Amino acid sequence: MSDVQKRKHIRFKPDKMAYASVDFSSGSKDSFDPETVAIIVEEAPMGGCGLVVCTQKEVKVDDSYIFKVGELSPLLGTVRWVKKLDEEIYKIGIEFLE
Repeated sequence: MSDVQKRKHIRFKPDKMAYASVDFSSGSKDSFDPETVAIIVEEAPMGGCGLVVCTQKEVKVDDSYIFKVGELSPLLGTVRWVKKLDEEIYKIGIEFLE
């Protein structure tokens, strides 16, 4: 079964030059302090997106962080899947929890 058949919702390409800021440590959108930026590679209208992020932190499924995607306010999101592309480069899928 292909990825497209497994998905419950459609995906679409983000706006050009769109990026996300990621806060791996604060745990609170009220004290959002981004540590890195990520490239948005796809968006899902049902509250999630795919990102490529470079970090020294090991990113794992079910980790929760604060993300600021494009013009949105910071949101709590959980990592739903991870593909390690290189030593410190991850492609991740996140689901917003709000």
